[in-house]
Amino acid sequence: MDQTPLGLEIIRTSDGSRTAQIETDAGELSLSADGRFLYLRYWADHYTVPWTEVFDTSSNQVIARQSGLYASPALRINGDPLLVSTYSLSENSHHMSVSRPEDLSVISEWEGAGYIAWLMTQ
Repeated sequence: MDQTPLGLEIIRTSDGSRTAQIETDAGELSLSADGRFLYLRYWADHYTVPWTEVFDTSSNQVIARQSGLYASPALRINGDPLLVSTYSLSENSHHMSVSRPEDLSVISEWEGAGYIAWLMTQ
């Protein structure tokens, strides 16, 4: 499958007008629980290391980018936000990590030969 990135368009919901366009190759995105950050993700295949960018919705700027993360927002049991990432580079190379939502700095990471995945509830 081939994907052609079209960038990110910011649309004003009150009238549907485009207020900005951001160039990015990201193929997926998630919104932080408070709506402040968009997490833009790209992962082409099992041969390519994925990356994540943090787009700050208040400044309309990408404020962080990290290779080796395919980050999605999650909450700790106490309600504090964090990012979780999982990706595989081969059948025997699986990567997981937990990162800070504002700057993508890694709190903890794991690698294993067996399949691993996150279990999250909302």
